Amino acid sequence: MTKKQALAMYKRECEWWVNIFSLNEWDIEEYKIQSLDDCYAITHFNDDSLSALCILDERDDWTEREICETACHEMLELLLAKLHVLMHRRFVKKESIETEQHSVINRLIKLLLPLREEELRCLKRAQKSRKKSTS
Repeated sequence: MTKKQALAMYKRECEWWVNIFSLNEWDIEEYKIQSLDDCYAITHFNDDSLSALCILDERDDWTEREICETACHEMLELLLAKLHVLMHRRFVKKESIETEQHSVINRLIKLLLPLREEELRCLKRAQKSRKKSTS
């Protein structure tokens, strides 16, 4: 995969995770590729303007799986960005941290609860099927 292809795929994957994690309030101003030391990617963000810059390492041997995992990791970093900032402030109200914590929790509930509901529906269908076959 060329560097250009890797960056295009990384951007697509990041955009997919932005949608999944409901991070649409963030403006990812640029995706770029450059040499990074000791990491696959990095996301710089400004929590006041809700803007971000996503940088992917310029390696030549990216696999699709690595790009997908890296994009997910970086968008999880963005999901937790406000909490990160709050936890590093010298003076912060407990309520501010709790508000952001619940924002993250509610996003994850929106994402995860439908998966659980689908699993329960499948279990019910399987139970009904077993009852019919034993009758």
